Amino acid sequence: MQMNKKEKFTESHVIYSRILWDDALDKQHFWIGFIDRISASGIREKHLLDWNPDGDIPWHRVVYIRCKEVTVWDRKNRIDLFKDQKLPEFAWKQAETPFTTQIILQGDTQLSFEHRPCIGLIQNEWQEIPTLPPTLDVEKLVLLSWNVLKDTHNPELTYSNMRFPAIIKEIASSKADVIALQEVTRGFYQELLKQDWAKKYFISDLPTSDVFEEDTIIILSKFPFIVTEHLFSKHKRLLVAHFQTANTPFYVATVHLTSDMSNNSTQKRAQQMQVFFDWFNTVQGDALILGDFNADIEEQKQLLSGKGFIDAWTDKDGYTYNPEVNPLANILSPTKRVRRLDALHLKSQQWQTKQAELFATKPFAELAGKPFFCSDHFGLLVDIERNTSQILPNYFAQAQPTYHSALVWIPPQMENIQEIRALHDSKYERWLPHITLIYGFISEALFEEAAALIAEAVADLQSFEIELQSVQFFEHRQSFTAWLQPDTKAIHQLQILQARLQKLFPTCDEQSNKPNGFTPHLSLGQFDSLENLQKIIPLWKPLKTQVSEIVLQSREKDTPFTIRYKVVLGQKKFTKVTPTWQMPIEIFMPPLTLQDKQNREIVLEIIQQACLDAIPQTVQVEQMGSAYLGIVTPQSDIDIVCIIPKDVERVFFLSKLQDILSLFATSVRLVEDAQVPILKLVINGVAIDILVAQSPILPVVFSLPALLRQQSNFDTLSWQILSGILEATYILKTIQEVISIEQFRLYVRVVRAWAKARGLVGNGWGYLGSYSWTILVANALLAYLKHEKPLSLENFMTFFFKMYAQRDWKEVVALTQVGKAYKASTKRDKMPIITNIEPCFNSARNVTRSTFKRIKAELNRAHSITKKPANESSWESLLDKIEIINKPNHIYFEIRIKTNDLPILTQSIGWLEGNIISLFVELEQDESLTLEFLPTVEYHEFQALFKVWIVAEHPDLQLINSILQNFANKFDIPQAKLSIDLHKNFAS
Repeated sequence: MQMNKKEKFTESHVIYSRILWDDALDKQHFWIGFIDRISASGIREKHLLDWNPDGDIPWHRVVYIRCKEVTVWDRKNRIDLFKDQKLPEFAWKQAETPFTTQIILQGDTQLSFEHRPCIGLIQNEWQEIPTLPPTLDVEKLVLLSWNVLKDTHNPELTYSNMRFPAIIKEIASSKADVIALQEVTRGFYQELLKQDWAKKYFISDLPTSDVFEEDTIIILSKFPFIVTEHLFSKHKRLLVAHFQTANTPFYVATVHLTSDMSNNSTQKRAQQMQVFFDWFNTVQGDALILGDFNADIEEQKQLLSGKGFIDAWTDKDGYTYNPEVNPLANILSPTKRVRRLDALHLKSQQWQTKQAELFATKPFAELAGKPFFCSDHFGLLVDIERNTSQILPNYFAQAQPTYHSALVWIPPQMENIQEIRALHDSKYERWLPHITLIYGFISEALFEEAAALIAEAVADLQSFEIELQSVQFFEHRQSFTAWLQPDTKAIHQLQILQARLQKLFPTCDEQSNKPNGFTPHLSLGQFDSLENLQKIIPLWKPLKTQVSEIVLQSREKDTPFTIRYKVVLGQKKFTKVTPTWQMPIEIFMPPLTLQDKQNREIVLEIIQQACLDAIPQTVQVEQMGSAYLGIVTPQSDIDIVCIIPKDVERVFFLSKLQDILSLFATSVRLVEDAQVPILKLVINGVAIDILVAQSPILPVVFSLPALLRQQSNFDTLSWQILSGILEATYILKTIQEVISIEQFRLYVRVVRAWAKARGLVGNGWGYLGSYSWTILVANALLAYLKHEKPLSLENFMTFFFKMYAQRDWKEVVALTQVGKAYKASTKRDKMPIITNIEPCFNSARNVTRSTFKRIKAELNRAHSITKKPANESSWESLLDKIEIINKPNHIYFEIRIKTNDLPILTQSIGWLEGNIISLFVELEQDESLTLEFLPTVEYHEFQALFKVWIVAEHPDLQLINSILQNFANKFDIPQAKLSIDLHKNFAS
């Protein structure tokens, strides 16, 4: 309803507060739309619960608020359904709950679907999980479907007392994420749920349920879900597990359709499947249906015809019911036919089948001279994964072209071309000589993904010869453009190449939408008359060369095009072209190789399995720090938080992990007496630190953003640990609203590479830790994007160093309002770089007077370099590595650690890093004294050496030596010795 313009209109912040604090409103359905110049539509949306009222988006940019698809407040159209009391029913909590009974009509028949919670083990009791399940945030799922053969079916022939333990053992070996079983009886189910591994699953039914009066179907899942159940009859049902992913709901349905033993079985199976489809048509999302269809593959095709489901089994045969191989099937089958009765059919935009295989196909025993199998059916084990291969083409299909980028071919030999262009081409400075394939092209931020896509698309197109034969011209109204024409064969091959590329980027069609289509040409210059143009024709000598690669290039405002990526024809190969000044980045912040990534995945799998083995309860394993941010090097540690139930003691759990992981790891050390107990170890060369937080809400596993609303439920220490993950979550969430995460990670990598090169990384040594540098990058990036400047790495680096070189460090650096409210101490907070999550603290609190002075000096040095154009050679010194600090005519001290044991040496260095700041602070009590050093320890066999220069006019050597020896006396690690020697060096 529209309001009279003369009435006072309620402001957006008032509506927001009303929704937030009115407990009767269902906040899950509200979204806020606001003006955003970066978005293609000019409007972006944020979920109301994710909105930061004190953030960088001012209230005047809010244009509407919607509830589901209904606009409840609109500034432009002056809509306010709150004032008019016209809110839709679903805006209120009582209007909608997932745990209800849903009625749908099938003709004149009412079909009832019950929605209820799943069940999990809470304090050693199976109980309903009353809260909504969190978002399913995984890239892969393993699903198992198996008819386990009930124990009431010919018991004298099926020997269930022997089979059931073997079946349970087989199911455990699958390690499936979702398990769908058919013909489950109460006794078997009770035995199944006694297993420690099964207690870590969420289940669809309690063993006391009435459905176990006969055999039934069940679902077990490692992830909580909503159960949807429909009864076909008293003893047959449809069972669906409802998961919520980040993109869309995902439904896993299991069935055991009527067998051929029943009259009209084919008709009954069709009716049962139609019930599923009628229900599925009432919801939105992706689904798979698996189980015992009791129908061969041809009938299954008819049952699912036209429904959009794809059979996961792609090989021939795949017989799950095989009387020729399985004596149990031979005994129980009246027809003795070999059939594929069990299947998985998938309908999804986000998931695809990776692998499908038969399960439990080997006999577990021999009986009366014959092999004895677990069941008359073989199971079906299927891996599915998120289908990212379809995302890029669809994304690029909608990408808006920009005239700051192009996809071109550049001739390898260009001297003669450039001689002509230098005299006649007004674009000589902006472009290298080229044949345009696509212009305008997509944003540079997407180049890496685009280069990979192009390399795949041109993998079957080989390099070819081209001859730039003759000078031609385009005639304009008052001028002429001269260009080089390729030979006829090369023109044809260039047209094939351009058409292939055009399909990938259909919105970037300026070259192909001409009346005559794509005309390959290389521009030479512009002329005011045909007479002047014809003067250059004799200057051209035909050039033969190869078209072997194409390039992606881009430019900033008023700067030349720069080659960013090269794609080689016919090789599925692309390379990034790196400017000289950027080359050291790969040295100081090398990316992970494929082998590194695989190694780290193995390490994480080992740790996750160890957690499963440590206690028979749910353990949520999360990465934190650089690994969570996705900014790691092969040398980076893995920092892990294990979230365990509240009733499990921290050190007890870590001790269990220590015992288990000692089989795989080296340098295993449990630090029990620290404020935060920690398990330190190395697996496959990767250093790992494991911390523990206790959760009062397990076995419900909350997504990380949802944890922010659970702070009051956690003890102080657990929240302190979890906030390390939430900090990174907040940064990524904030940044991805303005630029891509990959672009942000690039900027962080470059800044951290610079800081490493200049010896400025090391929180324990009084410099900045990786997290503090990340905060500085994020803060500078948000400030940069408030200006109307094109964003590039070079522009950002110039801005970054200028911003912090000229900064008044009495002011805090913070991304959130609560962080900005932090009161910095003039004595201790030399560089107040504040965390985002309450309780906020200074992430750079170890910076001392001396290290602050050196950080500022390095920022000034970098600023003096980057204020010059990036193409000048001076930029090449930006990432020069500082090898040593030498202060002639001053004194220095050396801290030397000796031991005969490498793990003890590592432990000793850890002690030094954890205590050295106290020494620095004590020495700096003398205001005339400054310490200069690099956060680098030199190793000589089983010795470690750390050197610090003391810069002072008239140092009190006796006092300094006394402070040093007192510090050395605090060292208390057995089997190691720490000594400190003070040296005078007055050499010129």
